[in-house]
Amino acid sequence: MYFKTIILLLIIIENIQCSVKEWLPNTDISDQNNWLKKESGDKCKGLIFSDINEDQVFIEHLEVEQLVLPKYGKISFGEKGIIQFGKTDNPLNCVQLKPIITGYLMRPDLWKNLDNSTNSATPDVEQLPCWYDEVSFPHGINTSIFMDYETRAVYKNLFENIMLDKNGLGYFSKTTKILPKRQCEDPAGCVCHNEKHICDYLMASLPKPQCEHPIKVIGNCHKLTCGATILIKNILPSLTVNKIKEKLKNYQSDTHVSKVLSNDDEKIIQIVFAEKKFTGNSLIEAQDFYDSLLEETSLHKGEIELVLSGGSLYELDSQLSNLFSIFFGTMLGAVLVFGILCFVSSQRFRNLNLGNRFSIVTARPAFMSARYRNIEDDTRYNFDGQSVIGSVVSLSRSFDNPLYEDFPSTRSTSNETIATKIDDKEKDEEKQGNVQEVVAILEATPEQSSTNGKDELLLKDL
Repeated sequence: MYFKTIILLLIIIENIQCSVKEWLPNTDISDQNNWLKKESGDKCKGLIFSDINEDQVFIEHLEVEQLVLPKYGKISFGEKGIIQFGKTDNPLNCVQLKPIITGYLMRPDLWKNLDNSTNSATPDVEQLPCWYDEVSFPHGINTSIFMDYETRAVYKNLFENIMLDKNGLGYFSKTTKILPKRQCEDPAGCVCHNEKHICDYLMASLPKPQCEHPIKVIGNCHKLTCGATILIKNILPSLTVNKIKEKLKNYQSDTHVSKVLSNDDEKIIQIVFAEKKFTGNSLIEAQDFYDSLLEETSLHKGEIELVLSGGSLYELDSQLSNLFSIFFGTMLGAVLVFGILCFVSSQRFRNLNLGNRFSIVTARPAFMSARYRNIEDDTRYNFDGQSVIGSVVSLSRSFDNPLYEDFPSTRSTSNETIATKIDDKEKDEEKQGNVQEVVAILEATPEQSSTNGKDELLLKDL
């Protein structure tokens, strides 16, 4: 009998869904979170309050060189409260304080979940104390909290014993912890706020989404989220919150699982994947977890919905910036080249005479081109009915490639043979001219005998 009772208690304790939520705002001037800056040396001017303080400050004992009071605000002293002026080593002596602002109970960013204080996947509504959570006010008399009576009605089970003044400010005489009157004993989890109009009182920051097409997470009343949600309907008894949390430990993204109310007032399990700085990794991990849930049919009846946001705006901005950089870089390069060309072709550039200034010498070509003279009468260079000029170069076939063309067999003559033939031709012409001169002389003097020995010898030599 006792053994069964102990087992039952262990099962209940294991499945208890409870967190410790701590209230952050306070009016303690010794808390460095309330300091604007701290001076030293000659800049030290005592303790300086901000011009306006919304909440009152309690002082027990204070030692400073001088004190600058707020223009608007309230400072209260305890029964033995005292302020001593003079030189002192008190750290508060050289401090300028921030404005003391009254914290509104329904601001999610003013609460800290001691079990997981940096989880970006937790919906705003569940960052506030749930009816089954433990609440801590660690600053005691220096606690700064505001709640109106309507808000207090929402938290009637938690804050009904908190003392409120006529303005709705709550005060505590010492460090206070408030334990819930009831606990969540449902293994599948409990809905944090049974009142749907909790969003009417919620005051949350609205950061700019870091993705395309952000999604609406149940519990984020006013802001949109980058990441993914998995909604499980028709929950089977075998599916517990702790079992899901154990599986989610294998993922790097921030995750949160809880039971919520759908738009149709149906109790469903919501699993949120998010990132502090969105990169898109949460989308991949949510898809992987969704696929693994589909395979475990013993935990649900198959009614699972996956909702994904769009990709990262950083990647889109990076792509657009690269596109614009390429476009404007190309345009700038084109304008620069065009400007250089215009300058080089201008008279001003020619007036610079850079060639003579820098002694620019044109390099000799790596090859010499042949020079040909236009010869109108080439009859002098015909030998055996063939033109010597034609053997030197044939303009009609001067650019033919011998590797790919079939040349007709032609008579070729070397440069040396051509030169020899030209010299022989000139000598023959000279001899023929001499003979013609002798013949002319002989015809002019017919009285001389043709048998003259000298004439015969001359003719023979010719």
